[in-house]
Amino acid sequence: MASTTNLNVRVNGEIKSQADSIFAELGLNTSAAINIFLRYCVRHAGIPFELRLDSADATKRAFRNVRNAFEGEAERLGLQDEQDVVALVDEIRAELWEERNANPG
Repeated sequence: MASTTNLNVRVNGEIKSQADSIFAELGLNTSAAINIFLRYCVRHAGIPFELRLDSADATKRAFRNVRNAFEGEAERLGLQDEQDVVALVDEIRAELWEERNANPG
């Protein structure tokens, strides 16, 4: 049999109590439930649920990243105002239209 080791973690007492009740209904103790979790993580090289950031924070962060990237690119391209951006977009659209029509189907 494989050797065992102790794992000490700090958890909220109320959460632990609620989890213990659920584990008991499943016929498990907390140690068995944690072992199941750890084995799953090893077997699947991940955890059994999705981790994600609060969507509002993630959206703000995404907009900030796009803005920062755009500002850097705009500076690199010499775009100084909204009219320069519109002109660039119009150029790109014209090039795409020409490519699409030059290579039909």
